[in-house]
Amino acid sequence: ARQSLELDREDLARIALQRKQTSLFELEGLDQQIADMELEQEKLTNMQERLQSKVSAFRSRKEVIKAQYSAAQAQVRIGSALSGLSEEMGDISLAIERAENKTEKLKSKADAIDELATTGVLDDFSDRNDPVGLELAKITASQNVESDLASLKLKVEDKGDHWLVNGTKVWTSMAHKASWIFFLGRTDPDAAKHKGISFFLANIKDANIQVKPIINMAGSHHFNQVIFEDVKIPKDALIGELNKGWYIAATLLDFERSGVEYPATARRNFEEIVDLVKNTKDSLGVPLIKDPYINKTLIDLDLEIEAARLVAYEVAYLQSQGEVPSIEGSVAKILGTQLSQKVAKIGTDFAGLYGQLSDSSAPFDGKYLKQQLTVTAYTIFAGTTEIQKNIIATRGLGLPREDKLKVNSK
Repeated sequence: ARQSLELDREDLARIALQRKQTSLFELEGLDQQIADMELEQEKLTNMQERLQSKVSAFRSRKEVIKAQYSAAQAQVRIGSALSGLSEEMGDISLAIERAENKTEKLKSKADAIDELATTGVLDDFSDRNDPVGLELAKITASQNVESDLASLKLKVEDKGDHWLVNGTKVWTSMAHKASWIFFLGRTDPDAAKHKGISFFLANIKDANIQVKPIINMAGSHHFNQVIFEDVKIPKDALIGELNKGWYIAATLLDFERSGVEYPATARRNFEEIVDLVKNTKDSLGVPLIKDPYINKTLIDLDLEIEAARLVAYEVAYLQSQGEVPSIEGSVAKILGTQLSQKVAKIGTDFAGLYGQLSDSSAPFDGKYLKQQLTVTAYTIFAGTTEIQKNIIATRGLGLPREDKLKVNSK
């Protein structure tokens, strides 16, 4: 029994030693695991810091991009105003010349307005019983000068107590309805073509003034040829300063080109055309409005009308602020006249074969065919589209005039 007890004690001691060694091994393993976990935690912490740094960098970059985007938007809004100041231009003399011309034009305009207001010249020349009143000749071009208004050859001579007018001017709007007429005449044939022109007012009923109709290809009478043959007009028929009439006419043309009537008419015609294609069916009985081509054409036309309307409103706003809408008027004129031509063509096309007729058997009594024949002239009268583009290029973008390019090329 004693030997057995001693053996049991040895076994217990051995077992206790083994368990102690095992516990030591487990503790060492746990220590290693803890060390590994701490190392992993340190790695995760470092990774988190890097990620936070990247997030901060991305946020900073986002703010930079937002600032750049805002700056770009601002540049777009003022780009047209700053384009004339581009460093590449460097043409100080051209800027000075434009400023002098504008000052001279505004001075002539102010003088003319002051004269009209203080001397009562309009009261002297107006016919209060005439419902038409004073008719402004919208294109004061003489023969063989095409669209270059400044090249007019209608001659006005100073005869001491009166002016003597000789020459011809064409494309005079509504001259057959008017009692009085504004016109430009060359009073100094030796001056530069823009400098020797004066602005006058005359009684169109004078026996020596002939008004000959110009019938357009739509059969309408709007324009006329006016022939002056030894026409005597009083000295106070001069509007503004002598030889400064070009600047008055240029200002009038800027206002004439407001163009608000173009999108307004186009909108009414657009609604009429939409109603037509909604109620007209093709050979299969399907409404024309469901045709993809017709549908897309009308959508594009709707957008173009709205764009032209907004530009015209911009011009009207500038006028309400007492400003002269120079380049804005030219943009409105280009958009409006081309829009009118497009609407007329679409109206004629969508009316089908009957759209080629001009009588009551055609949709809208052939209205759009007549319009298409009439609006062909829209991009020509009151300054051609090419002239409007030149105005935008020189006044708006600060590009050199054609005559300066010719001089530089030599």
